[in-house]
Amino acid sequence: MSKIFSMNCLTNGVWGQTFCVGAIVYEDGEEISRIMLRAPLPHDIDSQTQSTLDSLSRIEVDCEGYVELLSKFSTFYLKHKEAVVATYAGHIAEIKLFRDACSYGFITIEDMPKCFHDVKQGMYQIGYVNPTLQDFVDNHFLEVEKQTQGGVNGPLYACKAIAYTYIKLSYMR
Repeated sequence: MSKIFSMNCLTNGVWGQTFCVGAIVYEDGEEISRIMLRAPLPHDIDSQTQSTLDSLSRIEVDCEGYVELLSKFSTFYLKHKEAVVATYAGHIAEIKLFRDACSYGFITIEDMPKCFHDVKQGMYQIGYVNPTLQDFVDNHFLEVEKQTQGGVNGPLYACKAIAYTYIKLSYMR
């Protein structure tokens, strides 16, 4: 099995700016590295984002702002850039994070992931209609630890669920 870089961003709205990002790197099915970064909340939080904030309140702010979050994330990513990047609907928030990191000069065009492996697309391909990550985890009895920092609404839980879903889908094709 190849190296998997599973990532998840929390943003202030679907097309908004990331204020919390998590990534877990797996090699041969074992976690080898992880990161979680949080910047102060943007001022314009939508109602959907507001609903996840209670579970995130225990995650410490460790970046002064978005640019520092981009810098720290980029440093982590560059150590694992040869890995397969797995996301859930990554064409929205996660690709924006990479584009912004490139715009700020933290990574180059050559460093960008060559392809996102979107587990949501994979779920569609095997017959799920409007799939959620949690539906797939529950339906396939995937054991995802819910006691990660931020709980089930936090990015590290999503990273684990994305990686396990990616692995399961790989065997189903």
